[in-house]
Amino acid sequence: MLAVSRALGDFELKPSVSCLPDFEIQPRNPGINDFIIIACDGLWDVFSNKDAVDEVRAIIYEGETNIALIAEEMLDLALHKGSNDNVSAIIIKLSGMPFFQGTEKNGVLQRREKRALVAEVSSDES
Repeated sequence: MLAVSRALGDFELKPSVSCLPDFEIQPRNPGINDFIIIACDGLWDVFSNKDAVDEVRAIIYEGETNIALIAEEMLDLALHKGSNDNVSAIIIKLSGMPFFQGTEKNGVLQRREKRALVAEVSSDES
C-alpha cells in the first residue's frame, strides 16, 4: 500500500506521506556542481549524498567518459553494498564537467575486471 502512495500521495497517511517533492533551488558553481544524480531509494539506502557524489567523481577521475557506464557502476555498487530494494539511477552531465583522458580499460571496465578477479580468487579458495 505504501509503495503506491509514495508516488501518488495518500490522504489517510497524511501528513506522513505526500506526493509533493522536497526540493531546494541553489546557485550552480561550475567546477563543483558538475553533475546531478537522480536515483531511487535502492541507491540512497546504501549511499549518503556525499558518498554518492564522491564515488561518481572517483569514477570520472579514473578515466571513465561514458556517463551511462558511470550510472551502471553506481547501481552495481549499491547492490554490492547490500541494497535490498530496486535500484535505478540517472546521472546528468552538466556543462563543464571534467573528463580525464583514459583508455578503453579505464574507469568502469577496469573496475569490473578487478571485481571479476577478486570473485574468481574467492571461489578458488572455497
